[in-house]
This record gives sequence, structure tokens and C-alpha cells, in this order.
Amino acid sequence: MSEGVEDKVSIAVELGVNLIPILDVLRDFSNEFPDVSLEILTTGPNDTATLLKEGRATLGLMTEQESYPTGFQFRGVGYSALVPVCGTSHPLAKLDRVAHRDLRQYRQLVLRSRSREIPGQVGEIKSASIWYAENPQMILELVLRGLGWAELPLPVVRELLRSNKLARMDYTFQQSDALEGIDLVWTEQHVLGKAGQWVQSQLVKIPQNVWKD
Repeated sequence: MSEGVEDKVSIAVELGVNLIPILDVLRDFSNEFPDVSLEILTTGPNDTATLLKEGRATLGLMTEQESYPTGFQFRGVGYSALVPVCGTSHPLAKLDRVAHRDLRQYRQLVLRSRSREIPGQVGEIKSASIWYAENPQMILELVLRGLGWAELPLPVVRELLRSNKLARMDYTFQQSDALEGIDLVWTEQHVLGKAGQWVQSQLVKIPQNVWKD
């Protein structure tokens, strides 16, 4: 610490955020700061802010929020594409184009945060029947078993779409992918050392379109 380099950097990454650009930064981090310990925490939607507030994490990558608690700083770094999906045997998979009225007939599976009384969700409610889960992987398992449809981040469903184990729906009311902003977040309560500042600066430099891939 005498040189301003901390012993440890802890990064909280919301499930569903594209890991590829993060891993590229961490590869370079290992060369730049070989003696600094690194911890990567995975969080549900909206729970990254809680870890930052508690001092459990140094930096956070999370879905953008309309507002942050006092003392929080953030920088938009990119966008995550949300993909509407259902199981290949689900009735919605048989439709060439899916309308709002079609979605309302079947259960929607929605991400929610355990740290909020009001559900924090990815996308918007479109169905009359809702199930909630805080982990996109759990929602994915429910979708694969035909228990509903969902809008999930592309990195979560990419390989299953490629292998035709999951069906991607084509909305009549939406011409392109829905996008959720990704914010890099930190707090004024925790002063970043040189290692944390380095990670922060490298994540900000990543081209925004890379996060959607």
C-alpha cells in the first residue's frame, strides 16, 4: 500500500453481463499487477449495488438503474441485448411472429432482485402469469422445461440457440433486439488504489458494441 497499490481488488459482476471483454481485461491485469489478489463475485439483478455499499466489492458491473444511492458513482460502458426465448416444444415456438396477445396467454419468467421489495426486472411485464427467479440460469432451466418464456441476456442463451435447444421468438411489435444498459459502478466510500483504478480505466475503454456480442 506504500506505493498506492492495494492487496486485493473485488469485482461484482451481474449474471448475464458478457464476460468476454472482462476476461480480456483480467488477463492483462494479471500481468500488470501479479501480486494483487483478485476476487470476482456474481450477483443477481440489482444486488451488485448492495455489495458495493457493504464494502464487499470494489467495482461493480450491473444493469443500469434510473437512480443510485447517495455516494455512488457510475459510468455507462455498453449495452446487453435481451433475447425473447422459449423451449422448442413450447406453443410460442410454433409461431412465425409473436404478438402481445400471444405472450399474455403463457407464463412469463422474470428476473427479480432479493434486495428490493419491488421486483427489479429485465425487460417489462408482458404476461398475465408471472414466475420470478433471481438467477438467469434458473430461469433458463425453467424455459427449457417448457414452464414459460423469458427475455434473457444474449450471453446466457447464445449456445443453446446455436444448438437449436432453445427457440428465439420474433416479436411483431419490435424490429430489433431490446437493449439494457450496463454500468460500471463504484462508491465514494471506497478509495480505489492503483490496481482498482487500472481495472476501472480499462473497462471504460472497451468499445460499447463489444458488450452486445
